[in-house]
Order: sequence, then structure tokens, then C-alpha cells
Amino acid sequence: MGLVFCLYSNRINNELAISSLTTRNLLSMNEAHERLGHANKDAAREMVNGLNLNVFPGNMRVCWACTVAKMKQKNVVQLSMHERITVPGERVLVNVS
Repeated sequence: MGLVFCLYSNRINNELAISSLTTRNLLSMNEAHERLGHANKDAAREMVNGLNLNVFPGNMRVCWACTVAKMKQKNVVQLSMHERITVPGERVLVNVS
């Protein structure tokens, strides 16, 4: 039986936090996908089979975290539609945030 462990160590306080993937409860394919590091569908199925995990039969739903990670920023327009100023201080822009 295969096991997956995640080890986090903090050298300052010598604390160790260890979480394990071993469970006897049935997991959904989405839970397995999240616990196995958001692997793609084929890789997640291979890891589930290799680790002999109990998983509900069925398909994976869309993962919100993976969708957000794949988002791209909209292109910023490089050309300005404003006329350039000729006198210093003619136009003052202030960012109030």
C-alpha cells in the first residue's frame, strides 16, 4: 500500500506538521485531485490507482482553484487616446486608493 506524506518543518521552533493522504473513507475524484496537488485528470487517476485509494467512480468536475490559476490578464492598451501636454502641470493625475 502506497502512502503520500507532506512534511512542513519550521527550523526556528523545531515544529513539525505532517499530513497524510492515507484514509479508509471513500473520496470523490475531486477530493483526490485536490489532495494530490491539483494534478490533471489522467495523472490523478494514475496516482489513485498506484496508491490504492478508495475513490467514488465518476468524472471530475471543474476545479475552481485550477480555473483561477489558468486565468490570464487582459492586455493593456499601449497607445493613449489623450493629447500630450505641452506645459508642465497642465494636467495632474491623482490615484486615490
